[in-house]
Amino acid sequence: MLVAPVANPADKQAKQFSTHGQAILDQARARHIDSPLLHGTAYQLAFLKGDGAAMAREQAWGAGKPGIEDYFLYAASDATAYVGQIAKAGDLSARAVASAQHAGEKETAAAYAAEAALRLALFGDESGARSQAAAAEQLPNGRDVQAVNALALALAGDAPAATKLADDLDKRFPQDTIVQAIHLPQIRAAIALDMKDPTKAIAALQSAAPYELGCPSQTIA
Repeated sequence: MLVAPVANPADKQAKQFSTHGQAILDQARARHIDSPLLHGTAYQLAFLKGDGAAMAREQAWGAGKPGIEDYFLYAASDATAYVGQIAKAGDLSARAVASAQHAGEKETAAAYAAEAALRLALFGDESGARSQAAAAEQLPNGRDVQAVNALALALAGDAPAATKLADDLDKRFPQDTIVQAIHLPQIRAAIALDMKDPTKAIAALQSAAPYELGCPSQTIA
């Protein structure tokens, strides 16, 4: 059974999501509406409530479904990492990558690999983060994967590689709000921290402040 934490009751945003999300999910089920997105939402709600059994049920629902199974495997890897089981989380991430590749979702596979690299960097495994980032770069990838890889490398102490990726993003996406207002400020702030310049890091993040409650992400349909 999956191990799940109980959400911090002081986390107002999580509590609101849990309350309103459950109400919407219950309405959908009452109307016999079913979709991968609803099952993904149910998994997230179960995580917030610390309901490992419900999380396991949703993951079992997605098992073996091409283009869906990978989402639940990666969600499980995040939940597992949250409770400190880093090795197990890595195994689940690898399975998510393999599942996405099997389904022909190569860029999604790269995204999972890049996110796994970022997670390792945040846990202080610099060598593992760099290795995982290199694996992500070997897969077909786009803007967001490159940005996550750059952030992972910056946090893993490889400022030159992170700077190279950031400069390339800046050059290729000069009018892209996500890149210019979210991705690049984060990457440059992480690079500044690696260079022991916290003042520059704070300055780099100022342009991202208006968007800090936003969540540019992919979902399953």
